[in-house]
Amino acid sequence: MFTPTSLNTRLLQAWLPAHVVLMVHGAYITDMADFVAVFVMYPMLCAVPLVIFGYLQANDDNEEALHRLGIVQTDNLHLAVVILSLLPLAFVIYAMVQAQLNRSYDSVSWIVIVFAGLIGLELGRKLKYRVSE
Repeated sequence: MFTPTSLNTRLLQAWLPAHVVLMVHGAYITDMADFVAVFVMYPMLCAVPLVIFGYLQANDDNEEALHRLGIVQTDNLHLAVVILSLLPLAFVIYAMVQAQLNRSYDSVSWIVIVFAGLIGLELGRKLKYRVSE
Protein backbone atom coordinates (compact mmCIF):
# COMPACT_ATOMS: atom_id res chain seq x y z
CA MET A 1 0.00 0.00 0.00
CA PHE A 2 1.05 3.54 -0.68
CA THR A 3 1.04 6.05 2.14
CA PRO A 4 1.75 9.76 1.85
CA THR A 5 5.11 9.21 3.54
CA SER A 6 6.15 6.50 1.10
CA LEU A 7 5.10 8.63 -1.85
CA ASN A 8 7.00 11.62 -0.49
CA THR A 9 10.05 9.44 0.06
CA ARG A 10 9.94 8.39 -3.59
CA LEU A 11 9.66 12.01 -4.67
CA LEU A 12 12.53 13.01 -2.41
CA GLN A 13 14.63 10.32 -4.05
CA ALA A 14 13.90 12.01 -7.39
CA TRP A 15 14.38 15.62 -6.21
CA LEU A 16 17.77 15.15 -4.54
CA PRO A 17 19.62 13.79 -7.60
CA ALA A 18 17.90 16.38 -9.79
CA HIS A 19 19.17 19.17 -7.54
CA VAL A 20 22.68 17.71 -7.51
CA VAL A 21 22.72 17.50 -11.32
CA LEU A 22 21.66 21.15 -11.52
CA MET A 23 24.41 22.14 -9.08
CA VAL A 24 27.09 20.30 -11.05
CA HIS A 25 25.92 21.84 -14.30
CA GLY A 26 25.71 25.26 -12.69
CA ALA A 27 29.27 24.95 -11.41
CA TYR A 28 30.48 24.65 -14.99
CA ILE A 29 28.20 27.27 -16.53
CA THR A 30 28.25 30.14 -14.03
CA ASP A 31 30.99 32.02 -12.26
CA MET A 32 31.54 31.57 -8.53
CA ALA A 33 29.50 34.59 -7.39
CA ASP A 34 26.44 33.55 -9.40
CA PHE A 35 26.85 29.94 -8.33
CA VAL A 36 26.88 30.88 -4.64
CA ALA A 37 23.86 33.13 -5.06
CA VAL A 38 21.74 30.78 -7.18
CA PHE A 39 22.72 27.40 -5.73
CA VAL A 40 23.59 28.20 -2.10
CA MET A 41 22.16 31.44 -0.72
CA TYR A 42 18.70 31.62 -2.31
CA PRO A 43 17.93 27.93 -1.84
CA MET A 44 19.03 28.12 1.80
CA LEU A 45 16.84 31.15 2.40
CA CYS A 46 13.93 29.19 0.96
CA ALA A 47 14.69 25.76 2.42
CA VAL A 48 15.49 26.63 6.06
CA PRO A 49 12.02 28.06 6.84
CA LEU A 50 10.44 25.09 5.05
CA VAL A 51 12.54 22.62 7.06
CA ILE A 52 11.26 24.26 10.23
CA PHE A 53 7.69 24.30 8.89
CA GLY A 54 7.90 20.64 7.83
CA TYR A 55 9.24 19.70 11.24
CA LEU A 56 6.49 21.56 13.09
CA GLN A 57 3.70 20.58 10.70
CA ALA A 58 4.22 16.81 10.74
CA ASN A 59 1.33 15.12 12.53
CA ASP A 60 2.00 11.57 13.66
CA ASP A 61 -1.63 10.68 14.41
CA ASN A 62 -2.87 11.38 10.90
CA GLU A 63 0.10 9.60 9.36
CA GLU A 64 -0.48 6.48 11.46
CA ALA A 65 -4.16 6.42 10.45
CA LEU A 66 -3.26 6.80 6.79
CA HIS A 67 -0.60 4.11 7.16
CA ARG A 68 -3.20 1.70 8.51
CA LEU A 69 -5.67 2.57 5.77
CA GLY A 70 -3.18 2.97 2.97
CA ILE A 71 -4.01 3.71 -0.62
CA VAL A 72 -4.96 0.79 -2.80
CA GLN A 73 -2.28 0.16 -5.41
CA THR A 74 -3.58 0.07 -8.94
CA ASP A 75 -1.85 0.21 -12.31
CA ASN A 76 -3.02 3.79 -12.80
CA LEU A 77 -1.59 4.80 -9.43
CA HIS A 78 1.75 3.22 -10.29
CA LEU A 79 1.77 5.10 -13.58
CA ALA A 80 0.98 8.37 -11.79
CA VAL A 81 3.81 7.79 -9.31
CA VAL A 82 6.27 7.07 -12.12
CA ILE A 83 5.21 10.19 -14.03
CA LEU A 84 5.43 12.28 -10.87
CA SER A 85 8.89 10.87 -10.19
CA LEU A 86 10.03 11.71 -13.73
CA LEU A 87 8.69 15.25 -13.57
CA PRO A 88 11.83 16.61 -11.83
CA LEU A 89 13.91 15.17 -14.67
CA ALA A 90 11.90 17.21 -17.17
CA PHE A 91 12.52 20.37 -15.15
CA VAL A 92 16.24 19.58 -14.89
CA ILE A 93 16.55 19.10 -18.64
CA TYR A 94 14.62 22.31 -19.31
CA ALA A 95 16.74 24.29 -16.84
CA MET A 96 20.01 22.92 -18.18
CA VAL A 97 19.08 23.63 -21.81
CA GLN A 98 17.95 27.18 -20.99
CA ALA A 99 21.07 27.82 -18.91
CA GLN A 100 23.28 26.46 -21.65
CA LEU A 101 21.64 28.67 -24.26
CA ASN A 102 21.77 31.78 -22.06
CA ARG A 103 25.12 30.90 -20.43
CA SER A 104 23.45 31.78 -17.13
CA TYR A 105 20.93 30.41 -14.65
CA ASP A 106 19.24 33.79 -14.28
CA SER A 107 16.08 32.82 -16.16
CA VAL A 108 15.70 29.37 -14.56
CA SER A 109 17.01 29.96 -11.05
CA TRP A 110 13.46 29.54 -9.78
CA ILE A 111 13.69 25.81 -10.57
CA VAL A 112 16.72 25.44 -8.31
CA ILE A 113 15.02 27.40 -5.54
CA VAL A 114 11.77 25.41 -5.79
CA PHE A 115 13.66 22.09 -5.70
CA ALA A 116 15.54 23.25 -2.61
CA GLY A 117 12.28 24.26 -0.94
CA LEU A 118 10.59 20.95 -1.72
CA ILE A 119 13.63 19.04 -0.47
CA GLY A 120 13.73 21.16 2.68
CA LEU A 121 10.05 20.58 3.42
CA GLU A 122 10.40 16.82 3.08
CA LEU A 123 13.61 16.74 5.10
CA GLY A 124 11.84 18.60 7.90
CA ARG A 125 9.07 15.99 7.90
CA LYS A 126 11.59 13.13 7.82
CA LEU A 127 13.51 14.73 10.69
CA LYS A 128 10.32 14.91 12.76
CA TYR A 129 9.61 11.21 12.23
CA ARG A 130 13.21 10.21 13.04
CA VAL A 131 13.22 12.25 16.24
CA SER A 132 9.81 10.90 17.36
CA GLU A 133 10.86 7.25 16.90
